[in-house]
Amino acid sequence: MVADGATGFIGIGTSVPATTLTVEGPARVGRYVKSSLPATNIDGAGALIYVWDDAGGAVLAFSDGTDWRRVTDRAVIS
Repeated sequence: MVADGATGFIGIGTSVPATTLTVEGPARVGRYVKSSLPATNIDGAGALIYVWDDAGGAVLAFSDGTDWRRVTDRAVIS
């Protein structure tokens, strides 16, 4: 991990971070089942999770501050 004191940028897997957080390679987000999704008001809008048992299969989801929504079509996780 590299922290650029001049910009405040952090790089993981890179020595030249290009934004607030630059990850050079795959990143893993938390994995949840629908019955135990985290509260959206705690993590806040913009948080990302992986829901592995959603209708239609596993999907990344984001918080809009009220609901967890599939990134594929913005539908609420069901």
